Amino acid sequence: MRRRIGLFTALLTFGTLATLPGTVASGDSAGGGSAPGGSDAPSPTPSSATTGIPGPPPAPPALAATPGHPALEPPAGAVADQYVTLTGAVDHGDVGRPVAVQQRADGRDWADVGTTTSQPDGGFSVRYRPSKPGAVALRAVLADADGATAQAASADSEIDITVLRRVRASWYGPGSYGARTACGQRLTPSLLGVAHKTLPCGTEIQLVYGGRSITVPVIDRGPYANGASFDLTKATADEIGVDGVFNVGYAIIPV
Repeated sequence: MRRRIGLFTALLTFGTLATLPGTVASGDSAGGGSAPGGSDAPSPTPSSATTGIPGPPPAPPALAATPGHPALEPPAGAVADQYVTLTGAVDHGDVGRPVAVQQRADGRDWADVGTTTSQPDGGFSVRYRPSKPGAVALRAVLADADGATAQAASADSEIDITVLRRVRASWYGPGSYGARTACGQRLTPSLLGVAHKTLPCGTEIQLVYGGRSITVPVIDRGPYANGASFDLTKATADEIGVDGVFNVGYAIIPV
C-alpha cells in the first residue's frame, strides 16, 4: 500500500533555454532600440564571496518531512517541453522506500511521471518533463515493494503549478530612452516591462529564464523582428540575465 510522503519541492534548470534550436545571436528589436549581437543568452552566474567578511549563517534545510504533517513548496516555474528536477525528502523512518512522483492535469487521474528510491539522507530526485502549458498538480507518494495503488492524498498536500509557455523574445531600450512608450510611460534605463503586439497595456507577464523569474507589465507595442513574441526593456533583460534573442518561459498573470 502507498501512502503520502512529507515533502517534495521542484527545482528548475533553465540553462538549456539558451541553446534551443532556432536561437539566434543578434538582431534588431522593436521599440526603437537594437539588441547587441554576438552571443546566445547566457545562464546567470552565481555570485561568490569576494571579501573575508563572514556571511550570514546557512539556512536550515528546506526539505524536512514531518510524519503526519506533509509540507510542500511550489516550484519557481516550469516551461513546457523543458526538464524539471523534482526533489524532496522522506522521513528518516522511510529511508530506502520507493518514491513515485505523480501529476494530475485536465481533470484526469493521478499518473506516475517518475519513480526512484530515497537516499540514506532521505532525499530523492526525479526528472520530469511537462508536455504542455497549463495548470498541473504534483505530489509524491511512498510505495510498498509490491507496487500497490497509491492511497488518495489530502488536497492540501498537493502542489499546484502553472507550466509556462516557451516563446522567443528580444530586448530593447538604448537609443530610445526618453521617448514615450505606446502605453504612455517614459522609457528609461530602469523601466521594467515588456512590449507585445496585442496584449492590453498593464497586463502582468511572468518571465522565467535560467532559474530566475520576474513579473512585469506590458508597456509598449512590438516586437516586429526576429520572430520574437516579446521585447523586454533592458532593465528587465538584465534582471533575468538574458542578451540578444533568446527563448523564455512566460505566463499571463490573472488580475
